[in-house]
Amino acid sequence: EEHDAVVADLQRSFEKERESQIEEIATLRSEVSTSRAMADAVEGQLRSRFTNEEYLNTAVGELEAQTNKIKAEFDKERRQLLHDRDNAQTECVQRQKTIDELTAKNLTMQGRVGELNKQLS
Repeated sequence: EEHDAVVADLQRSFEKERESQIEEIATLRSEVSTSRAMADAVEGQLRSRFTNEEYLNTAVGELEAQTNKIKAEFDKERRQLLHDRDNAQTECVQRQKTIDELTAKNLTMQGRVGELNKQLS
């Protein structure tokens, strides 16, 4: 009988240990499932971030290209406008010389006309 009691006690102990291990395995499986789900979510976020980063890199590259193109066009137009300004200033100086020369000739002619009027009167 004592032997039967020891065997029964060992069986109860074994059953309790087995139930405890089954519960622990179920808990661990649940934790593994949760961890996998979290890992999948993080991986999805990383993929999304990488995709977004690639898009932003592409956008930055396109903007740099547009900026360089606009800057080149601006520089070209600026050079042309400076050239046009310089030409206009040169032309203005030349016209002012012509005006000065014509004004001087006009004064000379007015003086002669005045002399001729004196001679004729």
